[in-house]
Amino acid sequence: MNRRHFLRMSLAASLSGLLMGHVSHTRRRQGIKGLIIGAGIAGITAARALQNAGFDITVLEARERIGGRIWTNRSLGIPVDLGASWIQGVNNNPITELTNAFGIETFRTNFDAIDVYRPDGSRASNAELSQLENEFEEFLELAEELAEALDDDISIGRAVRIITEGEPVSPAQRWALATLIELDYAASIDDLSLFYVDSGDDFGGDSRLFPGGYDQIVDELAKGLDIRLNQPVRLIEYGDFGVRVTTDSDVFEGEGALITLPLGVLKSRRVTFAPPLPDFKQAAINRLQMGRLNKVALRFPQQFWPNDPHFISYISQRAGEFPQFMNARRFSNANLLIGFVAGRFSAALEGMPDEQVVAQAMQVLRTIFDNTIPDPDGVLVSRWGHDPFAGGSYAFIPVGATPRDLDALAEPVNETLFFAGEATNRRFAATVHGAYLSGLREAERIIAL
Repeated sequence: MNRRHFLRMSLAASLSGLLMGHVSHTRRRQGIKGLIIGAGIAGITAARALQNAGFDITVLEARERIGGRIWTNRSLGIPVDLGASWIQGVNNNPITELTNAFGIETFRTNFDAIDVYRPDGSRASNAELSQLENEFEEFLELAEELAEALDDDISIGRAVRIITEGEPVSPAQRWALATLIELDYAASIDDLSLFYVDSGDDFGGDSRLFPGGYDQIVDELAKGLDIRLNQPVRLIEYGDFGVRVTTDSDVFEGEGALITLPLGVLKSRRVTFAPPLPDFKQAAINRLQMGRLNKVALRFPQQFWPNDPHFISYISQRAGEFPQFMNARRFSNANLLIGFVAGRFSAALEGMPDEQVVAQAMQVLRTIFDNTIPDPDGVLVSRWGHDPFAGGSYAFIPVGATPRDLDALAEPVNETLFFAGEATNRRFAATVHGAYLSGLREAERIIAL
């Protein structure tokens, strides 16, 4: 067992004990009033751990639902996760532990079970895909060598242009960059830092999704908590008196507050802090960026695509144009395809009406299959960048920022304001388990005061 593996196991074990109320190693804080801003998984996890330790916790949530960027929509008659989808690496992952404890069904995704289609709609051969994979691996090696030779950070996009000596990449190479980098980080390669794109940690093993919806996790964690919905926070005042939080309809007071607002909300300045946040923290907020990974769920009256692949992928002539569809028929009884778009193409789609978004997705599918395939009879489109309570999908490190900015975002202020969420977790940013672990981290910090 290597050291990193041991540390992951130890962290998961110690923090899960805290969540389940095993706090004998700390002083119980009976009745101390605290506020938590945001009922995503970070906020709910911290609330449950603090309540187990004796704190009197109220959670304020702007939406009419809990979960934050875990959002399961059932309006099509089946659960569709428009936000987080997977347990990303099941080995020793605390979310795996929760699914087992709650008895929630999961489904293993095979990312190698993919049919890839050329721009003209013909299917790419295994030999072509193998060559493309080798080219991508070679690019990663050259990009690593380039990063080691540079004094100043550049974008991955600029690294591509340096490595190719300015020659344009092929549609297939651009597809590889979109599916293997942009969809992962929810950002364009022209925005992602070359130095720090892969600076985090991960859990090993398969990735699994939730046929019954990811919201099952947060619903279980939230049981017994005092959560006030439809309470968008506008003002957070803090000082020797504690904290005073003003929402659209009420004022709440406590001895301290845990802020789990997404980075996108902090960047928008829709919430005012009085006094303002320290310069080091505001500077980190300004430097970090939020990515946009959006989904277009299309339900059809009948299935017209092959059943075996987990993914159907398209090599488009247009950068970022629906590079991947997930075959939901693999884990449900629904004739459902879920398209993924990221970065700048995703941002452009957010400004379009549903009809135009669907038309673009259907143009791709009709190129792959044929013009006789039916129109969808049910549609869902996410727009995380336009969501005022998210401001994007999850954080990424652009040129000009470093992982230290994630640490700065996690720093408490005057032992009165505390911060959690995926963007505060340097090791596991941009993941559900990162948000979950950050909530436990701050609960442990607060209990230890």
